[in-house]
Amino acid sequence: MSNRDQRFLDFGASTLVNYPAASLLVTNMPLDNPERYGRIKDLLPLLLSGLSAKIYSLATQDALHEHADQLTHSMGQIRGALYQLGRQLLRNRRASTHTLQQMVHNLQDDLLRMGLKEDEEEYLIDRIDHSAEDALDAMDAGSELATSFSFVHNNLKQIIAQQETLAQAFDHILSQQQQVEQSAAGDIELF
Repeated sequence: MSNRDQRFLDFGASTLVNYPAASLLVTNMPLDNPERYGRIKDLLPLLLSGLSAKIYSLATQDALHEHADQLTHSMGQIRGALYQLGRQLLRNRRASTHTLQQMVHNLQDDLLRMGLKEDEEEYLIDRIDHSAEDALDAMDAGSELATSFSFVHNNLKQIIAQQETLAQAFDHILSQQQQVEQSAAGDIELF
């Protein structure tokens, strides 16, 4: 068993008290006063236990704070990516609509030059118009997708704002807690 694994290690007038998160070396133990010596040895584990709990609490708070920062950053990236994706979908929809309309116009012009009979020409133009309308209707589903992206984007924006508010509140509470602990530390007397 190493010295670090022992809870108390006494050597002369010094005592080393070990806890998982902290150790304390007392260099002037009162060897000539057994009652005081015993009382100190009884209180030291309480002190180090509280200190260890505080260290673990601070480590947990740091981990939670870092996690909150990472979550806020990730949400911001997702929000930005969704925004860009939505914009690209709208651009593609506009470009596709324009291309389709141009194609229908060009086909109608080409059909006029082909010398088809009037009923054949009307039949082909009617088929092209219906197909173009069907394609435009299918692209209108893109507006539903854009609405969905907008909804997700706005929700992510609200989540990010809430996360930032929580992080600020958490920082404020930690600040107040540190002020209370600092003022209380001045009231503690070690014997």
